[in-house]
Amino acid sequence: MITLTQESAAALEPRRISGDPLSERYQALVQRLRAAGDLSVNVVKTLGVTSCASGAGATTMAANLAVAAAQIGQEPVLLVDLNIARPALAARFGMSRELGLHEALVEGQPPSDCVKPTPIANLSLLAADRAGDPDALRADRSRINHVLESLERDFGFIVVDLPATESSLCFATAGLLDAVLLVMEAERTRLESAVQAKERLLHAQANVLGVILNKRPQHIPDWLYQRL
Repeated sequence: MITLTQESAAALEPRRISGDPLSERYQALVQRLRAAGDLSVNVVKTLGVTSCASGAGATTMAANLAVAAAQIGQEPVLLVDLNIARPALAARFGMSRELGLHEALVEGQPPSDCVKPTPIANLSLLAADRAGDPDALRADRSRINHVLESLERDFGFIVVDLPATESSLCFATAGLLDAVLLVMEAERTRLESAVQAKERLLHAQANVLGVILNKRPQHIPDWLYQRL
């Protein structure tokens, strides 16, 4: 389990300099995740971030991991907003949405044409479409797989902000990724919900890498890590 403080759950600033303690924590976490030797894959290239329920901080975690990966890596990094019920990443990076997920998945636009650079060097975003039809994207595993495979040719690391585990879109996508992290909010996420979330992910053939315990109480030791 990876535990984060309340401060750590906050979004990184676009111009946060290397050497900042919060930035360095996420950079170290990215390195550990990508080089996890006990995975069935040698290198994690596509990483999904999900939660048991909305509001646990999965979107913030996905954004922070993508920012950290862009800061430390030489290859281009992509952040994908697949949380179509609550798309927030374009606004978080101060970007207007032109082409995005709906065009890539539903209208057949080349995925690379739908990706836009963020204000952060080396980081691009495939934004969700607020005006799109969520039902059109919900469980089309083959289209999602086609888009991901196309984008893997252009980016060295892809972080996907997944909807919560009860979503059919999460179920359709999780097993297509190299690894998935489950975000839980300390003192709010019930044990039964966590067990059900893990079972859904495993049923979707997802490679569940571990858990991030977000907004933990101060008495819990920081930066614990274990497999779920």
